[in-house]
Amino acid sequence: MKRIASMALAAATLCVASGCGNRIVGHQLERSSQFYVELGVTGHLNEVAVLDGSRVTKLSLFGSANVIDVADDVTLGKIEVWGNNNRVTIPDNLFVRVSEVGKGNQIIRRPSANVASSTERPRPAAAAQKPTKPDAPDKAPEKTPGSNP
Repeated sequence: MKRIASMALAAATLCVASGCGNRIVGHQLERSSQFYVELGVTGHLNEVAVLDGSRVTKLSLFGSANVIDVADDVTLGKIEVWGNNNRVTIPDNLFVRVSEVGKGNQIIRRPSANVASSTERPRPAAAAQKPTKPDAPDKAPEKTPGSNP
């Protein structure tokens, strides 16, 4: 009984210490999924796609030459990058806190597909046709004698 209790306590401690988030550990891995809470990527040359509907409080990268692509409809709070030559692509309408340690890391903002840019204006609906004037008579009305123009 004590052994089960101590194992449960150790598992709970490990879960709390690691943030109970998603961890991707390895080299040259490819993964695309919805992620929740925290996302940690450790290793080199990993490619990860964070799909629409994900709610990530913190994205942590540890390693070099990792490529992370964040979809348009994702909630993301903070990006931490530790390493060299990592690339994270996020939509331009996503506001995140970023902390970087290393050289050559890139946080690339791309246009969001869901939001029109501020320079674009929505096109108005088909212009309503103006009512046309009735056809003018071919001849001007004849003047009657004695009338003043």
